Amino acid sequence: MAAARALHMERTTAYGLAKRGEFPCRLLRYGGTYGLSPQSPWSC
Repeated sequence: MAAARALHMERTTAYGLAKRGEFPCRLLRYGGTYGLSPQSPWSC
């Protein structure tokens, strides 16, 4: 997950936060994967 790397967090931590809706950036879900929304990198 690119957003996790950019924020210096482990992948497991990032997926846990995303699953609970607590990730610091807005994420979009595509099937079983997550992606950043287009304006999200600038709003983290």
